[in-house]
Amino acid sequence: MYEKIKSVLSKWWIALILGILLIVAGVWMLQNPGDAVGVLAKVLVAVFILTGVYSVFYVLGNKDKIPAWGWDLAAAIIMVIMGIALLFAPVAQLGLVGGMFAAGVLLMGINSIESSIAIKKMGVKTWWLTLVIGILTIIAAIMLAFNPVLNILTLGTWAGIATILKGVEFIFVAIAVSKANSAVKNAEKEVKNYVEETRKEYEEGVQAVKEAVKKEYGVDVDKAAEEIKKAVEDAGKEEK
Repeated sequence: MYEKIKSVLSKWWIALILGILLIVAGVWMLQNPGDAVGVLAKVLVAVFILTGVYSVFYVLGNKDKIPAWGWDLAAAIIMVIMGIALLFAPVAQLGLVGGMFAAGVLLMGINSIESSIAIKKMGVKTWWLTLVIGILTIIAAIMLAFNPVLNILTLGTWAGIATILKGVEFIFVAIAVSKANSAVKNAEKEVKNYVEETRKEYEEGVQAVKEAVKKEYGVDVDKAAEEIKKAVEDAGKEEK
């Protein structure tokens, strides 16, 4: 378990890279809101089709394990059909993108609040920044959900802002995890040093006892131990 935690903490740089990429993508969306909407629409349509196709093959391959698999198969086929239909319905694509985007922004806000709680437990003092980002993101999602026209018209801009906020959050999380990773490494180093110092003190203590015995009684402890060991081995051979 400890090794798994160490492995996760050591990959803090992945969150940092994702944060930077999201900020770059968000800036591009703000500069090209129209193109951003088109890209989002194509991505969602592709997700519909690919998810549907995968679900069809999965259900057919595991129908013995899936109760009422026919309904799941029907749902998968409908998803594929919807995806194909959306390819030829740009207006419907916009509606889908708007609705999915509002839901996605809401989930991003909830995730940000959960992340703020997690990094607060790590002792990060700036945890409240992630919390504020989460709250603002949820407010934006509610505004988009109750104003679909505004959602569609300003979708590219909203997408850019939300993506940038998510990128900033990823960077905060990366910094928090990086600090935790450093703390774990420092703790390991301190434990290792403590064990080494204890071992050294033990060896010095043993050596001091040996020297005291030799000085007081004229007995070499190491030599005596070797003689006893040899005597025991010889006795064992004689018994055989």
